[in-house]
Amino acid sequence: MSYKKSTHHISLNQQGYLLYGTPQKPARRMKQAPKLGEMPTQIDMDYADTSAIFLPWAQTDWAGGFQKEKWADEATFKKATNIDPITKYGEITLLNTAVSKKVFASGHSFGAGIVWNNLLMIGTNHATLSHLWQSTSADNWTQITTSWANITAVNDFDIYQEKLIMALKKSSGTEYTIQTYDGSAMANVRDTSSEVRMVKVINTRIYAAELNSATNGDKLIYSDDSGVTWTDIITKTGQNRKIIKGVVNYGILYFLIKDGIKVELWKCDGTDVEMIYNFNYLVNPDIKAYLGNIYISGQNENDKTIVYEWNGAMLIVSFEETVSELTMNSQKLTEYKGNLYLQGLVFDGMFWFPSYVLKISSGTTLTPFVSFGTTSAGALYFYADDSSGNLNIYKLNTSAYVSTGNVITGLYINKPAVDKLWYSITLSFKALASGESIKAEYSIDDETTWTEVGGSGNGTASYSSDGAISEKTCYFASAITSRKIQLKITLAGSGSSTPTLRDFIVRHKLEGEDKYVWNINLKCYDEMLLLDDESREIKKGAELRNLLKIANEKKQVIDFEDVDYWETQLNGALTNSATTITVDNTKSASEQGALKIDNEWILYTGKTATTFTGCARGAKGTQAAAHNDDAAVNNLYKVIINNYQETVSVLITEKADEFIVSLNLIEV
Repeated sequence: MSYKKSTHHISLNQQGYLLYGTPQKPARRMKQAPKLGEMPTQIDMDYADTSAIFLPWAQTDWAGGFQKEKWADEATFKKATNIDPITKYGEITLLNTAVSKKVFASGHSFGAGIVWNNLLMIGTNHATLSHLWQSTSADNWTQITTSWANITAVNDFDIYQEKLIMALKKSSGTEYTIQTYDGSAMANVRDTSSEVRMVKVINTRIYAAELNSATNGDKLIYSDDSGVTWTDIITKTGQNRKIIKGVVNYGILYFLIKDGIKVELWKCDGTDVEMIYNFNYLVNPDIKAYLGNIYISGQNENDKTIVYEWNGAMLIVSFEETVSELTMNSQKLTEYKGNLYLQGLVFDGMFWFPSYVLKISSGTTLTPFVSFGTTSAGALYFYADDSSGNLNIYKLNTSAYVSTGNVITGLYINKPAVDKLWYSITLSFKALASGESIKAEYSIDDETTWTEVGGSGNGTASYSSDGAISEKTCYFASAITSRKIQLKITLAGSGSSTPTLRDFIVRHKLEGEDKYVWNINLKCYDEMLLLDDESREIKKGAELRNLLKIANEKKQVIDFEDVDYWETQLNGALTNSATTITVDNTKSASEQGALKIDNEWILYTGKTATTFTGCARGAKGTQAAAHNDDAAVNNLYKVIINNYQETVSVLITEKADEFIVSLNLIEV
């Protein structure tokens, strides 16, 4: 392939050329090509990083919600476990843990809960006899019912004329299915059905959803005289259709009708009813009024949590689970500290965040259901059934924290076609206390593996090793490059306190592919004397020049044999992972450098007479591949011509054309 090195300096497209140089005009210059997308004179002043070498990737806030697969400068992240990003925007801490407050007898499950008369009221479900319990804010529990007969479920609570009103289910007998409790005695209200699933109060009107029959389904009724007389609004909903849950918002009753896997959203304004929307698939649904809107939660056909929002005119999807490995359940919406909670999720009115996924000793996840307490915000209460079938009530412990949690960023792929050299991460946090630490890990393979920044222990700020510091810069190991990266930042504490992460800055350098650019000056003369001082160039100067002009104008990718070009052949087939390459001979190659086989560039650190050693495969953005015996081994470049210029060094006559062609070669 090569022109003889004894006669030409370089070769372009298999044509040999001689270099032309003077002290003021060097014959050849080679330098690294500019990085794709690199703008060293344009610094991102938002982060006040004046480095022209290392560019910043910074996360300074966490208040923009989660489930963002790709990182963007909008305070979002991908997912988190046991992390609180909303108590104070701009900081993330560990979540509080919960403490057990009541374990009910075996066979009881959660029915309904409400705060009434400064008491937490809980109704249980049981195969033969449900219970009604109350608790003070000091967690003193008292069983209210001791003589219920055949009540098997407490489905719903509301407050009517300062009394607790209950929707009940019975297996048989004369027990009433709507009853009230005034703090000292129970009173009967209605008993014409085996089950009332919903009871809601608007002013002096009581609405109830009552089982009509399996054939006719439930019916919606109301009473304006404390339950003495009742009037049908919906006389029947249809076979096996159930009015399961309801909520009052601005004097309008909204309720859900369940029909197998389908759920319908209805509203009742006075006695006028209409269906708003039909969800073709929604299981474990709940409904809640929050900030003037109606929220309906459930699991969709992919078993993913979804939350809809109805603003009185339009139904939209407020949240849809798209990130895998989340733990959440839609069956109970509740409000706490001005935010809307369900198991594993919290909504601040604008964005959704991951939240409490607390588990009891049996591994069952706690479900939040009510806020109750004497403080302005109260405390969040949870329920769960343990492995023995016992109903457990837990209360958030605001003075204790989970021991560990983490937040994971979306993929950082700014300038996605460019490799990046990862240099450091600076973590900023509140001064660490005893037992607290913050660890930074990274993944460049879509979370398949996580590696601590700098290696074990080097990417961790801890009180035990660093003291009460509030900032630490951790350095990546040498030569960590990738086009994309994710961070996982893990907070750990003693349980009595939590570290507080404020922000991070990752510094990196755009690398792209290792390409080169040459500035060269070439002689294009008639009858040039070649390097052996004997031979003459057979092509005329104009022809040599025109070969270059045509390649430039056609934007051709051409072969370039540089001044240090060499070539040989493989001696035996080569696998895609071999680090020693056997060839016919290496006498023309340098002691270390780069070689090319087919389309793969390989870096080597040493050589023998017939081998290249210490080979790093798939260099310069190429892919490591297997190669056949006798494949060409060389350091040939593929280039395009750019910035073509020519000058005439002497007067052109009929006998001699002399051109000096200046051009750039850009490696591709």
